[in-house]
Amino acid sequence: MPNTKIKLKITIAQTIIAMAGLAVIIYYLRGLPFEVEDFVTIFFFSVCFCLAEFFDISLPQGGTHSVSSAIIIAAVLLFPLPVVVSIAMLGTLTAALISKKGLGIVLASSGENIISATLSALVFYLLGGKVHDVSLFKDIIPLFGLAVTFLIADISFEQVFLYLKKPMPFIGASIGVMQLLGPMYVALASTGILMALMYDSMKIWSIVLFFLPLLVTRHSFKLFLDIRETYNNTMKALATAIETQSSKRPGYTEKVADLSVDVARLMGIRGKDLEIINNAALLHDIGKIGVDEESLDSLLDTATGENEGEVLHASIGGDILEQVDYLKDCSDIVRKHHVSYKSEDKRSRASELIPLGARIINVADHYYELTYLREPEERLSSREAVARIKSERGLLFDPKVVRALMNALRFRGSLLMMINSGA
Repeated sequence: MPNTKIKLKITIAQTIIAMAGLAVIIYYLRGLPFEVEDFVTIFFFSVCFCLAEFFDISLPQGGTHSVSSAIIIAAVLLFPLPVVVSIAMLGTLTAALISKKGLGIVLASSGENIISATLSALVFYLLGGKVHDVSLFKDIIPLFGLAVTFLIADISFEQVFLYLKKPMPFIGASIGVMQLLGPMYVALASTGILMALMYDSMKIWSIVLFFLPLLVTRHSFKLFLDIRETYNNTMKALATAIETQSSKRPGYTEKVADLSVDVARLMGIRGKDLEIINNAALLHDIGKIGVDEESLDSLLDTATGENEGEVLHASIGGDILEQVDYLKDCSDIVRKHHVSYKSEDKRSRASELIPLGARIINVADHYYELTYLREPEERLSSREAVARIKSERGLLFDPKVVRALMNALRFRGSLLMMINSGA
């Protein structure tokens, strides 16, 4: 039933976007006479756009992105909006049909590109930009507005479908993706602008010449994402090893990491800080490798001096990560992910003594201990687990993190009934 509802929502969203794109086409192309030169231009740019669509990149959070943005940006700077709309429509439809995508995806993709191109062009015009009369320095503001608008529109469409598949804070997730894709968009927008500036002297050869830099940009960004994916897979493999060593259920660590990231997003954490929390959550129990499992329970209560609340496996884990440059920022989070709010002094200085990432992982870890790690007959439901955690907020757990946990579970649909945060 949930999958059916998700598919229905996605179909409705695709239909709305396709109809909006069709409305734009009808508005700008009705009764408009095209000259032979326009048809040649539309054909050539549509072919380039179609080719660029096949050089896409799979993104870590889902979805894909191609280098076709540069073609559209160049077209906006060179041609009237009806021609730009035609290029976006024909290029997208051709690429989608060749790749044999479903009709809904084809029409929605066409609508997305048409709307993104139209909004970007309108912002460019409103800021004083003129078609086929672009000066790199004089038009810096219109060019900036064009690039940013295309970035926001393009990413927003992608995030809508990701949101329908897995509800999450839409704005926070979108900003995080923009931070990730920003450098690539700068390169694509710059290439598109250079194409337009060189078009008068080189005509179609300007597009052919700068197509190679597009592919280099795409390849460089793909390598960057592949390196990130390699690091992430390595950490997941370590997490699996940790679960085997500590007799935890398979997938437990990834569940803690996913929930920690969702909670962190709701608390306004984005970009590199969000990645650090994800890495720390995946490796939060790395110190258990080589530590006697039977002694862990007693170690949880061992604390002295300024390290009150730190336990042996957390301290060992922090020391391990501190030796790795890529993971050094995770070390203090892992070291203190068991530190609680028991001390009145510690509560008043929590933000200073306990990193927010550690407080988040502590709550996420405890939630899955209650709902996933225990034997089936001892497990609590989501509501029961949240009620248990709420009873200890301000003592063991940061109240703000507990509130964010509840909201994250509501986004996921794990809490079907609203829980009064003041109860």
